[in-house]
Amino acid sequence: MLWKVIRYGQVPSTQDLAREAAHKRGGIGTVILAESQFSGRGRSGRSWVSSVGGLYFTAVLRPSSRPGLIPLMAGVAVAEAIRRLTGLGAELKWPNDILLGRRKVAGVLAETVWRGGEALYTLLGIGLNINNILPEDLPQTTTLSKELGHEVDAESLLSVLLGEIGVWSERLDESLDGVLESWRDLSATLGRKVDVIDSTGELIRGVAVDVDMDGALLVDVGGEIRRLHSGTLVDAIVKC
Repeated sequence: MLWKVIRYGQVPSTQDLAREAAHKRGGIGTVILAESQFSGRGRSGRSWVSSVGGLYFTAVLRPSSRPGLIPLMAGVAVAEAIRRLTGLGAELKWPNDILLGRRKVAGVLAETVWRGGEALYTLLGIGLNINNILPEDLPQTTTLSKELGHEVDAESLLSVLLGEIGVWSERLDESLDGVLESWRDLSATLGRKVDVIDSTGELIRGVAVDVDMDGALLVDVGGEIRRLHSGTLVDAIVKC
């Protein structure tokens, strides 16, 4: 994948700017990068704190035959980039969080744009805490510099991360099993007792046993397998 990186200072949201770029130029391979965001978005309309010192961008990807797997693919790419550059043991929490220990260091947001039943492109937003200062009211988050004890070169990380996204997005089209197997290997969710609030607000409590070919989480609830396409994983308690 050949990337065209467009840099901004402070913006409302890289996701919105990338959508505009894709509409105007059909910009597959465009990357909108910002120093900070004041209306950064996470999943389900949540805000993402985006102060100076982090890495915030949205990449415009070509459409995939399995859009539901893009968040998992992106999680693998981010975790592998962190591991390669820092040696830290990044893990994945379904559906879109990257963890160091049990603290969130990054998140991904994938939005596929459709027209008449045809996928046109996917906006892949990534927020990664590197050298930024986090608010005190977010104790379950961390930064790379905090974990390492020194600052991280954001440009080097961006280069490695875009390379990983390019590689893994191609693998997603070539071999779904390869992406899923890598996600399973990096997962901090599978094999644990979990509490998940699904899209209807129902609390589902059971053991996370797998993810399927659409990216859904499979939860064993008293011997019945529940298939969750979306939801908020409140806790992953103990390894079973």
